Amino acid sequence: MTKLIAALLAAIMLLVAAAGCSQPAPDQYESTERNEIVYKSIDGTDLGLDIFYPTRRVYSDNPTVLVIHGGGWISGTRDEFYRDFEPMITELRSRGVTVVGVSYRLAVDGRTWRDCLDDCEDALEFLIDNADSYDIDVDNIGVIGYSAGAQLALMCAVETDDQVKYCVSLSAPTVFSDSKDSKYYSEALSYYISRAFDNESTYDMYKASPIILLSRRCKTDFLIVNGSDDVIIPPAHSEAFYNEAISFAIDTELMIVDDLTHIYPIYPDFANLCSDIADRIVENLTD
Repeated sequence: MTKLIAALLAAIMLLVAAAGCSQPAPDQYESTERNEIVYKSIDGTDLGLDIFYPTRRVYSDNPTVLVIHGGGWISGTRDEFYRDFEPMITELRSRGVTVVGVSYRLAVDGRTWRDCLDDCEDALEFLIDNADSYDIDVDNIGVIGYSAGAQLALMCAVETDDQVKYCVSLSAPTVFSDSKDSKYYSEALSYYISRAFDNESTYDMYKASPIILLSRRCKTDFLIVNGSDDVIIPPAHSEAFYNEAISFAIDTELMIVDDLTHIYPIYPDFANLCSDIADRIVENLTD
């Protein structure tokens, strides 16, 4: 009997010790403000990331989305993305998703769109390499981009060896043409191309299209969003990417939103659109 009691006491002590070593994840982080981190230093400039942790902790390691601002590759800031898409960011964080905003070098002073992309890809690599430090689930990483940032997001997805599980493109240019007769042409897009691309090489426009990199080997799923009334990035861009992705049996959803222009926040049903997009992100990153 004495041996039995001793054995029971030992078992209880082991259980208590195990419980002490495995604390349940807190419902909330102590701070839900931005956490700014330098992910890269180049050309004498520190490039930063903002990590916005979930306002409600759901997962031990958080599904995470990298958000990439627009601005025609030559302007814009990550703060503009936070402001313009605040309803979507708020919903993602409330559902246990970490949101990371990235700054990248702009295509000015001799730099091109490719420098922008190099920085975004380095930011993605930084998050993956430091996933343990920032509670990031490396198997559930997404990328969201708007306008030129959406082109960068698509390129990150198709160039980074399947590190991106889900990619959301909000009005990305995907086919580049200097012909005014092209269904992909707009004066605004042509202006930004003239500033951000290598004008001495038409091949640079070809290389900037994420469509050319698609293949059956691509494991990223995509949500492609465009406004029916977008005259800056006509919906033909999103339709072209969607059709190419579907031809390779890549899981891709196309949303052409009636009455949506290139300026998302002025869309009358903007809050519901953000909610719909957030639903798809959470579903695809946590399935």
